[in-house]
Amino acid sequence: MSGLRGWVWPASLALLVTGLLALAVLWVQADRIESDLADRTRAALAEAGVGASVSFDGRDATLRDVPAEQAGRAADTARGVPGVRAAAVTAAPAVEGYTTRPGLQAELDRQLAAEPVTFEPDSAELTAAGERAVRRVAELLSNDPPEFEVGGHVARAPGGEAAAVALSQERADAVAKRLVAAGVPADRVTAKGYGDSRPATKGDDRRVELKVR
Repeated sequence: MSGLRGWVWPASLALLVTGLLALAVLWVQADRIESDLADRTRAALAEAGVGASVSFDGRDATLRDVPAEQAGRAADTARGVPGVRAAAVTAAPAVEGYTTRPGLQAELDRQLAAEPVTFEPDSAELTAAGERAVRRVAELLSNDPPEFEVGGHVARAPGGEAAAVALSQERADAVAKRLVAAGVPADRVTAKGYGDSRPATKGDDRRVELKVR
């Protein structure tokens, strides 16, 4: 019997270790699935012009800070992502005096990350994709927006600091003018060129950013 007891303890330990390893593998796989679903859902929402904070519990999505008027579109878009089982939507709280939501900055950042404003090389002429991106931004800012800044940035080039600042200002002005032409109040928009003084931490140095004041 003592020999049997001596065999049972290592076998039980081996089973316990095997079970823990299996649980760890399942946990890692579940985490990867949730991360992949969240990334694809964010991309789908950005393409649909919907701003939201996205999280997952298994295959069930939770969409937070969604503009009330976009709640239905947000839910339908998320459910249309392959692998998503359900989508719950939490609307953003209203702000007195404004129809825009508190998460406007995050929404603008997501939109520009998904569809950046691009220009022809060494010019302030928007590409066709850049024109579309500006129209999408104008839609986000169509409902009584707060004051915001259009910041122009360029990559470092042989022309020097003065040329970089001039080109970045022209790009910021070009975007600001199109936003105003699309219906954004001119007194809410400021355009500023930063030259090559603020390299991007991720993405292209040649870019336009919108910052809510």
